[in-house]
Amino acid sequence: MEDLKLGNANSVAQLYIIEGAITIAVGILVMIVLPDFPDTWKALTEEERHVANRRLALDAAEADVDEPGGMSQVRGIKLAFLDPKTWVLAIAYHGITGAAGSVVFHRRHRSHTRAREQS
Repeated sequence: MEDLKLGNANSVAQLYIIEGAITIAVGILVMIVLPDFPDTWKALTEEERHVANRRLALDAAEADVDEPGGMSQVRGIKLAFLDPKTWVLAIAYHGITGAAGSVVFHRRHRSHTRAREQS
C-alpha cells in the first residue's frame, strides 16, 4: 500500500494531525457543555444544586479518611505484581503493540524498497 501524501506530511503524520484535531475539538466541546460545579450549572434547580453540593462534600469527606484495616499503596502494588493476570495483560499488551509496530515497519520498508527499484 502506497503512502498517501498531503503536502509534506506522510500518512502517519496525517493520522496524528487528524486524531489531534478531533481530540482538541472534543476537549473544547466538553469545556463548553459540561459544568464546572453544580453552582455554575443553570440547568439545576436550587434544590438540585443543594443536593449535588451536599453529595460532593460527603464524597470529599469520605475520601480524606482511610478505612481502618485498609491496605497500603505498597501492599497493593505488591499484590498487583504477584497476580498472574497482571503479567498476562502486560504480555498481551506488549505482544499486540509489538506486532502492530512490526507490520507498520515492514509495510513501510517494502514500499520504500519498491520505490527505489522503480527509480
